Amino acid sequence: MRRTPVFIAALALLWGAPLQAQERAITGQVTAADQGQGLPDAVVQVVGTAFATISDADGDFQVRSPTGEVQLRVTLIGYRTAEVTVGAGESNVMISMASDLLLVEGIVVTGRATAISKRNLANAVGTVESVEFERAPAETIEKQLTGKVAGALIETNSGAPGGGVQVRLRGTSTINGASEPLYVVDGVIVSNAAIPSNQNAITLASGGSNPSLTQDALVNRIVDLNPEDIERIEVLKGASAAASYGSKAANGVVIITTKRGTPGDLDFRLSQRFGMFSLSNKLGSRTFQTEDDVMNAFGQSGVDLWNQGQTFDNEELLAGRNSLSSETVFSVNGGTQNTRFFASGLWKSDEGIVKNTGFKKQSFRLNLEQRLFNSWTLRLNSNVIHTEAERGLTNNDNSGTSWYMVFPFTPNFVSLQREADGTYPDNPFERSNPLQTSDLLDNVEDVWRFITAANLQFDIANTSSQQLRARINTGVDYFAQKNSLFSPPELQYEPNDGLIGTSLLSNSSNLNLNIDANLVHTYTGSSYTATTSGGFQYERADLDVARITSQNLIAGQPNVDAGTVKDVSQTRILVKDIGGYAQSDWLLADERLLVSAGLRADKSSANGDPGQWFWYPKAASSYRFVLSPGGIEEIKIRGAWGQSGNRPLFGQKFTPLDGTQNVQGIPGIIVGGQTGDEGLKPERQSEFEAGIDVIGFDGSASLELTAYQKNISDLLLQRTLAPSSGFTTEFFNGGKLQVRGIEAALATTFVNTQSFQWIFRTTYFLDRSEIKELPVPSFRTGGFGTSLGSFQIEVGESATQIVTNLGKNPDGSQIVGAIGNANPDFKWSFVNDFSFGNFNIYALVDWQQGGTVVNLTKLLYDFGQNYVDHDESVEAFDLGDGTMIEGPLGAQRLGRWLNGDSRGYFEDASYLKWRELALTYTFPRNTIQGWFGAWLDNFQIRLGARNLLVFTGYSGLDPEVSNFGNQAVARNIDVAPFPPSRSFWLSFDLGF
Repeated sequence: MRRTPVFIAALALLWGAPLQAQERAITGQVTAADQGQGLPDAVVQVVGTAFATISDADGDFQVRSPTGEVQLRVTLIGYRTAEVTVGAGESNVMISMASDLLLVEGIVVTGRATAISKRNLANAVGTVESVEFERAPAETIEKQLTGKVAGALIETNSGAPGGGVQVRLRGTSTINGASEPLYVVDGVIVSNAAIPSNQNAITLASGGSNPSLTQDALVNRIVDLNPEDIERIEVLKGASAAASYGSKAANGVVIITTKRGTPGDLDFRLSQRFGMFSLSNKLGSRTFQTEDDVMNAFGQSGVDLWNQGQTFDNEELLAGRNSLSSETVFSVNGGTQNTRFFASGLWKSDEGIVKNTGFKKQSFRLNLEQRLFNSWTLRLNSNVIHTEAERGLTNNDNSGTSWYMVFPFTPNFVSLQREADGTYPDNPFERSNPLQTSDLLDNVEDVWRFITAANLQFDIANTSSQQLRARINTGVDYFAQKNSLFSPPELQYEPNDGLIGTSLLSNSSNLNLNIDANLVHTYTGSSYTATTSGGFQYERADLDVARITSQNLIAGQPNVDAGTVKDVSQTRILVKDIGGYAQSDWLLADERLLVSAGLRADKSSANGDPGQWFWYPKAASSYRFVLSPGGIEEIKIRGAWGQSGNRPLFGQKFTPLDGTQNVQGIPGIIVGGQTGDEGLKPERQSEFEAGIDVIGFDGSASLELTAYQKNISDLLLQRTLAPSSGFTTEFFNGGKLQVRGIEAALATTFVNTQSFQWIFRTTYFLDRSEIKELPVPSFRTGGFGTSLGSFQIEVGESATQIVTNLGKNPDGSQIVGAIGNANPDFKWSFVNDFSFGNFNIYALVDWQQGGTVVNLTKLLYDFGQNYVDHDESVEAFDLGDGTMIEGPLGAQRLGRWLNGDSRGYFEDASYLKWRELALTYTFPRNTIQGWFGAWLDNFQIRLGARNLLVFTGYSGLDPEVSNFGNQAVARNIDVAPFPPSRSFWLSFDLGF
């Protein structure tokens, strides 16, 4: 006879519920309404009790139930909830589920170890399913999310292959803190670090007014993930939704769930894709008409080379490559109800539009799930990834080496092409030949990454009304990144510094470790369900970056030990976090009313006092009004309030020490000028959101409207100290920032028949920020000074306002004022999904209105008298003080700038982009099995395109641009970026 453990019996007595009651077993099958096949993994629950089970590979189930009449509720992602009544004398039922085409239902994460039905959700959480990642290939999941989540401003920093994407959720939430959301993959908090390649040693870009900001065209590490592995992504945008992640959640949380095995026969999937990238936009350059024009711009040396009518398209010669790209993806899944697995592989090779550029990725994933002893479940997810990005030499420089820093000063009548003997001509007007640089310079980023997660879940007790479950998660994210840049001695610019040949080597490693232990208790009464959870977390992030710069290479050898001049540096970042939380969710009034509350506490070694705890509460509620079927079915009102934090960046609390100095040969350590406040703490964000959700017409239409307000206090700021203190600056907390916004999402099935289906989705959002308090004088951050655009932080103004020189006063003093804002007025996207017969057409269009770009690439062309519109005639411009600026357009813009009026280089960032297009044909099953036999189950051919068309008034290469990479404030600065491209793909998808 089996004995009940004493502690379980004690728990049962405390709950006041017997371990066994009058019970019976109900069996049945869950099937799809449209095709009739059995549906595995459907959750079958006896309403009003804690009894539940999961259907097997054929949709069959058996669930414990009290005697008497009961109601079964069945849920499954991708299908609408089904409910059936089972009489006292019944023991077998058939349950049919209709497809949830608009995903108005489903399960959404609400805590560290809990989830809730979307129809009861009190927060606006963006959810994107796996089918959305299969339309048009992209290097990174952020590009796949673009235009699909209301409130998510996703911007590509340049056209360089391999990523470089910034995600900002619900506006700007900081000035000097982290600006990226937290990424969680299968419970593992993963790194999204962007480590510079050290190309600054060649470009000297940080030698000017921004020594602390990298301009190396960074790759952020979320690019490593394979979009094909993802089952769904949930974007927690608000502080209430993300509060359980505490002081790392102020910028939101992106929760990524990878695919799991499905019980049943083995299911093989194979996709083979071929594609190409092509240059989508060029700047062009001035075509000189007269010898006098050439003389004025380039002097006698230009006249000697000018041959009227002869021009060379150097942009096309640089970035006109259309080499074949490919992508091979396979997956296999299957198993039994107790043992299941999912395995996948990816081989991806994207050839860049510039020689020696591109992006490659290889990935292998194995997800295992094992059910033990009926009440234990063990899940092991592991992913090995290798990526390689070649990115050339772009963005700002101070050495005349970056491609689009050279083109402005190189007329199009000069040939830079490779000679027949294999040599390249010297550029007579600049320090380098961009075509030679692109052909011979190697700038490679090579990454090996391993992500593994282990999840153990077991039932401590399970009765008809109560369940106590434990869940333990452990995760490891480790990557090793190698950046190697070889600039051979024969490059034209190499002799400029007297040190011929440069070799750069950076070796970086990062280890993220997290342990998460949780208890979840669920009580199911006759009229309500209460779920209470709590847990403890330990998290550690350790980043180590070592760099070697080697110059004057002996015999041109690429090894860093071959240089006679070397420089070595190292950066270490180690952060340890400890936290805990408690949360309770109550479903009342026949599951129409949700009331939720929670509290998070954590501490971090990044804070001034690593032992101090910080508390983050949250509360939320929603109520569903259930109306008549056939029209407006449900109206849900909801509200949520919560707090989250943004901890200090590593090193903001420290005083740096310089150990490279010596006095008369004796080494010593010098204290740096920066210091940190010993009370430095996380920024605190309090947010309230309210919204209304509507579902109607039998689930064929849904509307979601949300308004929110975020109040951020204790901003991380920097102030100037008195010289007598021995320091120059100090990081401290102070000031307040407010962000308000609205979000809307509409989805509808306009037509849904057997022969034709039309699904339409649209998302819209806007946000506005305002500095409410500032304990220091107004200051400017980012950019290159007011003559080239800077970001001014001042009370009463937007956190992302851009100021510049607007002219001069009568006394000759400079007028500085606002010229625009890096933040757009709004974003609006449209998705149309048509299915007719065996064809499907999918299109995503993304519209941004407003925002301002600082077009410094145009300024460079004007300096070179070489911009494409330079010769356009315009009237003389009056600066306002009687000074008249005359001449053609390009000369006038530059003249105004030289006289203190910079407005000619600020442009509207509005655009309309056709982001994705896919045309798919699915062969009838009887046709393909007639061709290939019963072993082939599915066969599709797809034509896809990404960034097919762009409509914009912006005169630069692309209005999506950021010279400084991912930044909280200093964005939309255009300085010699990698040119943009569009891609086209032919895919063959097979299922076995």
